[in-house]
Amino acid sequence: MNKSKGVFFTILSAISFGIMPIIAVYAYKGNCNAFTLTFLRSFFAIFILFLYLKCKKVNIKLPKENILPLILLGVLGYSLTTLTLYLSYNYISVGMATTIHFIYPIVVTFVCILFFKEKVNKANILALLFSVLGIFLFFNNNSCIDFKGVFLALFSGFTYSFYLIYISKSNLKDMSPFKITFYLSILASIFIFIIGSLTNQISFDLTITAWILSFIISIITAIIAVISLQ
Repeated sequence: MNKSKGVFFTILSAISFGIMPIIAVYAYKGNCNAFTLTFLRSFFAIFILFLYLKCKKVNIKLPKENILPLILLGVLGYSLTTLTLYLSYNYISVGMATTIHFIYPIVVTFVCILFFKEKVNKANILALLFSVLGIFLFFNNNSCIDFKGVFLALFSGFTYSFYLIYISKSNLKDMSPFKITFYLSILASIFIFIIGSLTNQISFDLTITAWILSFIISIITAIIAVISLQ
């Protein structure tokens, strides 16, 4: 039963992440950009998760030993993954960017085998082969490939791999996924706002549609997708 639940939440997370790029493209048409969307995704999630944690009477006090791991995870894993993936949409199609981003299962598996001595079975190997094949099949000679976009999407896959491995191997693995996402959202909001402000890349001159779509993306990714996967 637990394994079935795990499979269900994994599929739900993958579907949620898959829907997000399509909505992001329409948000971009409403004067939104990668920095603004990354900030709003995390900013909206803070209030939703805070209300949930309060309603469930979850203690949101953070132990001292979890502060540094959360900062590291929030900046390198959570913030950079989202930002680089959203930036890649400016150079390549969302389909190609998302496909390249999904290199992370391969990276996670190889790191766990090499450094954590985890064992794999035939089903794992077959799944990885299909993953690699899917990435290569998405490229064709007629496509105009911007390698800056490819690099950003690939980078997002590696940072997300770090996020998944670190959260499962650190002392954060026993913390409530809602509580983790709450603090990651706070850290991401602060980090992206500072970087976006310093580089003049963040703007709130959005259309009403872009505001609504940004809120929807926050619910789908920062809450449903992230928490389901955790």
